[in-house]
Amino acid sequence: MSVLLKDIKYAIRQLRRRPGFTAAAVLTLVLGLTVNALVFSYVSDLYLRPLVAERPEELVRIFQRSPQVRTRLSFSYPDVHNFRLGLEDSGEEGAALSDAFSGLAAYRRVPVHIGRADGPQERSWVQMVSSNYFEVLALKPALGRFLLPGEGESPGRDPIVILTHDYWRRRCNSDPEIIGQTIDICCLPMTVVGVCPPGFHGMEWSRDLSGFAPISMMPQLTPFYGRQLSQRGSAAFRMFGRLQARVSPRRAQAAADVLFARLLQQYPEEHVPGRIEVLRERECRPTPALAQRTSLIVTVLMGLSLLVLGIGAVNVTNLLYTRMHEREREVAVRRALGAGRRHLMGQLLMESVLLALGAALLGLLITPWLRMALDRVLLAISDTTPAFDYRHDWRQTGYVFGMALLVALLAGVLPILRHLGLQFVPLLKEGSSRGATQRCALRKTLVSVQIALSFLVLVCAGLAGRSLLRLAAVDLGFNEKNLLLASYNLGTHRYVVRKGFGSAVQFHQKVLDEARTLPGVQAATLVEHAPYGDEATWLTGYLPEGQAPEPGQELLTAPCHKVAETFMETFEIPILAGRDFTINDNNQTAQVAIINQAMAERLWPEGDALNRRLLIDGQLRQVIGVVPNGCYYSMTDLSQPYAFIPLRQRFVGNITLALRTAGDPKSYIPAVEQMIRGIEPDMPIYNVRTMEQQIAGSALGLMPLRVGATIVGIQGVLALFLAVVGLYGLIAAGTAQRTGEIGIRLALGATESNILVMVLKQGIVLTAGGLGLGLLAALAVGYYLRHLLYAISSADAITYLVTAAVLCATALFACAIPAYRAAKTDPMEALRYE
Repeated sequence: MSVLLKDIKYAIRQLRRRPGFTAAAVLTLVLGLTVNALVFSYVSDLYLRPLVAERPEELVRIFQRSPQVRTRLSFSYPDVHNFRLGLEDSGEEGAALSDAFSGLAAYRRVPVHIGRADGPQERSWVQMVSSNYFEVLALKPALGRFLLPGEGESPGRDPIVILTHDYWRRRCNSDPEIIGQTIDICCLPMTVVGVCPPGFHGMEWSRDLSGFAPISMMPQLTPFYGRQLSQRGSAAFRMFGRLQARVSPRRAQAAADVLFARLLQQYPEEHVPGRIEVLRERECRPTPALAQRTSLIVTVLMGLSLLVLGIGAVNVTNLLYTRMHEREREVAVRRALGAGRRHLMGQLLMESVLLALGAALLGLLITPWLRMALDRVLLAISDTTPAFDYRHDWRQTGYVFGMALLVALLAGVLPILRHLGLQFVPLLKEGSSRGATQRCALRKTLVSVQIALSFLVLVCAGLAGRSLLRLAAVDLGFNEKNLLLASYNLGTHRYVVRKGFGSAVQFHQKVLDEARTLPGVQAATLVEHAPYGDEATWLTGYLPEGQAPEPGQELLTAPCHKVAETFMETFEIPILAGRDFTINDNNQTAQVAIINQAMAERLWPEGDALNRRLLIDGQLRQVIGVVPNGCYYSMTDLSQPYAFIPLRQRFVGNITLALRTAGDPKSYIPAVEQMIRGIEPDMPIYNVRTMEQQIAGSALGLMPLRVGATIVGIQGVLALFLAVVGLYGLIAAGTAQRTGEIGIRLALGATESNILVMVLKQGIVLTAGGLGLGLLAALAVGYYLRHLLYAISSADAITYLVTAAVLCATALFACAIPAYRAAKTDPMEALRYE
């Protein structure tokens, strides 16, 4: 231990003696380690941080899969009840199920208005959970208790709530006496019986929640959703379970399939033929639908971060080569005095280890601030944003320090071994040749590798940026300019229950009428969910009248928007055939719909869809209009079938008001909020944003590609900076070591331009070699990135040419500085130095 402490003190003294070298090496490593720590923080959140529960590795999500429907389906509550009863069944079917699962539970996330009775209400989310929800999770409350046996089984009997720790801390000021007090949820007083442990946000990855209520309270809290408790055909509840010890998901899937097959036989009309799928909870992050694509994106970002760190490691290696070159005589003297190679290697390696550990510590201090800033800039403006946990993560700390030590070893060992391998007797002689060290081929190779890696990262950044530009330029099918959106929810405000259906209908109409009278408002409409909202209504089984699906035929699944009669006018969507909705399309007249061209061609490929009738959500509707294909749900699928139905024929409580304004829509925000609160003073208004903000911040719009392009762009800039610094350092050091040679050349008649070309040539050769390697690597990596790009080839010539031009120009500039200095060398001074 004493030897180690002496080595550390010696290394610190040596680093303090060369503050310029120390600062350059630490800064280089900080850049590489910080970008790695930033990306790894997302990886840790997504895949490594376990759910706050006992033995989280045993938790699984359960879905229905059917060849007739592309997406994973949830379950109806009666189906969930049958599965829970199956665990208690003493028969063969129940025994197989209980051998696979120790428990099964369900939940449904619903929007609510929540707050103290004497305070303002806010828009939030609550999970309605089955009575055994916390029992299956094996959680322990931070305060109070969870649901007791029998609670949540009888409709409306248990008005209780368990708060999340974040909500308790943020809105209740961490009140230790909160248990027994009431919280208003959807204008109903609910008794607080418990507080969840820190970091628990339910079974959905990082969804921001305020609390948990018994599923039996759904009819009282959310009447629009409450009917789903008794509808077997409503697959609205998400089921999860805990596996028995040493049971695999595949075995559990086989056991659940037996019971599900019986339900399909008993209730064929309420189910789509299919089977059960069981996935571990981590495999479903961030959502089951996005899990596969997200893992590919994260893999790419992590790989590019490692490349940036590799470029930084090469820079440090070359810095250490230069440093070791300066210390050759010192090492030679110490070896001549009897110091062993192993001891010298340990002392010298300790310097690179301290550099790396210092850089890791700085990187970890910077990363949380950078992460929070990036989240604020890039994440959606939404009431369903992820609840990221910014607490200390030992996985991230271990990863960063581990990578720092690995870089210290890789960067430090090669220079040390090379210089310890030199014969020390010649080094002690005055004026001995150092040509072998000066022309170290390994250093030049490392710089070429730096340039190659930099080119690869820059190409990836360029492809992401070009893809983002292509996506942003897509014709959406509507005019997104000068549109303001503001949302409110009569359902969570219990407006219908408190004031009646007629008053609720009048509320919507009054909002629409008053919005049209606001100065500068050109058009106004109401829509259930604005385009690119993550709560859009998807329906399965759009069928032409009189047509039944063939066995095994894939059913059409598409979004269905409930809109006011002015929707097409406000969003400037042209009617290709037929007519628009009018105020006469209400619940007293024939049921109608407007569809887009994609749905018309899918359902009636042989002819005109106008005036045909189709089944939508169990109701026959006449097609009165056809609109062009547009990106009404997702920017990446112009051919998505789509349907619109009149809001007057299907009342909903959750509404988004959309205004087309003459000027900047943001300037109308105060007037819109004042107008709605003038009608209902305590109505929470949320997600007030422009349509362009909606598109930029939505997971269905530009946000995923924008996040990826931003992070990859940062990585590209860092890679370029590090590679150019490395090239500059090599050329500058080589030129300084050749001062005597340059002086002789100038004395013998060489011109400044000759010297300039000689130095630049070395940089050009290294850059050309790096570009060649980088081109091959970029083409190979680009092939695997093609699924993440939009409307652009992974071998896009413009991206490659521009990237090569930028890299060459920057490299030439880096080489020109030492070349110019060399050309201006005074021959007499150079020869005197020699």
